[in-house]
Amino acid sequence: MPLIRPDLLEIGYMSPGRWRHIASVYAEVGALPAGVTLDGFLYDPAPEPYPLWVVAGLVAALALAVLVAAIATYIHKVNQRLVHSLHEVRQTQERLQVLSQAIEHSPTSIVITGPDSTIEYVNPFFTQETGYSAEEVRGRNPSFLQSGMTDEATFRDMWAHLARGEPWVGELVNRRKSGEIYWEEAHVAPVKDAAGRINHYVAVKLNITARRETQQRLAYLAHHDDLTGLPNRTLFFERLAHAVSLSRRNGRRVALMYIDLDRFKPINDTWGHAVGDEVLREVARRITGCVRETDTVGRIGGDEFVVLLLEVDGDEQVIAVAEKIRQALNETILVSDLRLSISSSSGIAIAPQHGNREIELARNADLAMYCAKESGRDKVRLYSASMQAVEPLADAVRRLGGRDPASTRAALHGQGRERARR
Repeated sequence: MPLIRPDLLEIGYMSPGRWRHIASVYAEVGALPAGVTLDGFLYDPAPEPYPLWVVAGLVAALALAVLVAAIATYIHKVNQRLVHSLHEVRQTQERLQVLSQAIEHSPTSIVITGPDSTIEYVNPFFTQETGYSAEEVRGRNPSFLQSGMTDEATFRDMWAHLARGEPWVGELVNRRKSGEIYWEEAHVAPVKDAAGRINHYVAVKLNITARRETQQRLAYLAHHDDLTGLPNRTLFFERLAHAVSLSRRNGRRVALMYIDLDRFKPINDTWGHAVGDEVLREVARRITGCVRETDTVGRIGGDEFVVLLLEVDGDEQVIAVAEKIRQALNETILVSDLRLSISSSSGIAIAPQHGNREIELARNADLAMYCAKESGRDKVRLYSASMQAVEPLADAVRRLGGRDPASTRAALHGQGRERARR
């Protein structure tokens, strides 16, 4: 009824002017193209003539009706816009309330700053994470959280992105109020007004300390022996390759020492692997205590250790270090109530005289160590060219899975030493 308005126009009444008005209204809302013609729309082959006063009256009535309809339409549209606007306002308020609740209960730290980077808002999780209350941080620059462990290049990259109006994602190392260090993955974005000017920055920060510790642990395990904490085969030989390369470049000598424990297998067999592990840890500590901080001690097998000595002056210096290690390993090892004894056999190769490639140096140090075992164990041997004569036998020992001379002879029984050499 409000749309038909029968109080103004009788139901069923129509005229070309009314249809043109309808067409113009449709055109305004995009339902018809502008300027649409109504030619042929109404059928009137022979309209009856009307008196002039009737026509004038009808025109006046029609004009009045159009005016009233236009006013009504305008009022209706205004009302519709107001209703729509009120609905949008309500929806916006509801959205803001939901977002506010989400931020307040978010399990991540959220910080909002002004364009000058002073803190205007922090959510409750920020307080829980850092130990600082909202009152303590409001008006401060977030830089007070810095631990000094984040690379300056990270901050430069962050501000370069934000200055361009771009969001930034990166990792920060921050410090809690208690002084505890923690890692965060920060998502920082600028907020712009209608004119495109930055009026706020929003930072959402996730605690990734556990993830970083796991990554660091995995990286550590990839390059270190889990039992002793020493560099493993991969890391040790990377350092060896680098040291030999520097030796070729600057002419300074480096030494490689292979150390194999004697009488270690009976300890494992008699007292178990737990005791054997404690012995290996103590061996690692003793060897490390005999060398400089710039040198490297590694564990490359069950009871096989290696030592890399940098910038050595001569053979005597290297042999002295090897003897110091041998004597340290000869001392009794206490594990719980057990007093255990072991010894070691060591082989030494020095670059460049014993090889200027890491593979060659490692092979010669290994051969010298084998010769130390062959000569009765608990010995230190420096590589010499004459040791090449026993290399085939040493290879046979490796294939048979041991380095003990007695077990080697038993394994090769009936084949003959010369056949093994061949």
